[in-house]
Amino acid sequence: MKTNPAVLDQHAEETAFLWILRDNAVRAPHYDLPQLARLDSRVEAHLDGLRVAGEDGWKRALDELKHGEPGEVFAAASLATDDEARFRTVLDAAKSPELERAVVSAIGWAPSEPPALRKLLASDSPRLRRLALAGCAVRRLDPGPALDAALASSDEALRKTGRRAAELLGRVAPPRAAVDLDPATVPSLIDKMSVPASARTAGEAFTFITGADIEELKLDAPPPTGFQAGPTEDPADEKVAMDPDANLPWPDAAKVRKWWSAMGGRFAPGLRLLLGRPIDAAWAREVLRTGRQRHRAAAALELAALEPGKPVFEVRAPGFRQKRELRSFP
Repeated sequence: MKTNPAVLDQHAEETAFLWILRDNAVRAPHYDLPQLARLDSRVEAHLDGLRVAGEDGWKRALDELKHGEPGEVFAAASLATDDEARFRTVLDAAKSPELERAVVSAIGWAPSEPPALRKLLASDSPRLRRLALAGCAVRRLDPGPALDAALASSDEALRKTGRRAAELLGRVAPPRAAVDLDPATVPSLIDKMSVPASARTAGEAFTFITGADIEELKLDAPPPTGFQAGPTEDPADEKVAMDPDANLPWPDAAKVRKWWSAMGGRFAPGLRLLLGRPIDAAWAREVLRTGRQRHRAAAALELAALEPGKPVFEVRAPGFRQKRELRSFP
């Protein structure tokens, strides 16, 4: 089949670029499942453009590996998941943690279990076993004896991946949500809203507990004058990481305090709440369907705690696949 090089260039570049967007989106405070699914459908469309080009598509993705960037690694790994030799080529090019994470993402993206996965679990290389184990965990596949071997390994990174896999697969209890979901903590959260460094995360925790949307209720404030987080245009500025709170609203502590004075009596202290409601399995599933990504991640952990032995729902999976899985939920 004759291919158009310019079209292949676009597919390769867009796959890499859109994967970077979705990699941020799965952890973002403002994305919900329908938005993630739309973004993921765009990623899949460009990946499919490379797939249907056959060898030319693979060569184009392989050429992009020279850039050493995660999006390009994801694209190449996604095209290689059903070919062991190609997959090992990508693994050889992905030696840093951020590039390895892109490989694991590609394993999770694949429509079926990559053929090389089981062989990698039996590899002599702790690194390859670690990546294969992470791939099994993100797909919620039972790695068999390889998990116990990892947990007993002398390799610290492999043991750590084994512990995380055991949590995600339901072998051991996962941690609960990172936010203290007791309404008794709200007054201290409101105090933290007056401090620029903690204001937005305190506002997010407030919403986690109460379900009150700071922007919808007009409890927000303009950013503090002169406040900068994340990279700036100053070449001397050593801050290069993106601000993880960039899409969180700035709460107005006085407005939130007034709201809490009027509404706080509805929230009994000592009872853990998620988005304003007591946590049970039905509510956790509803948040998985309708919540934003960080709320969904908390709901997945809470549901796993309520249903011991079951895998943690993967809120980072392709959105279109999550929607299918959620349709099977009670």
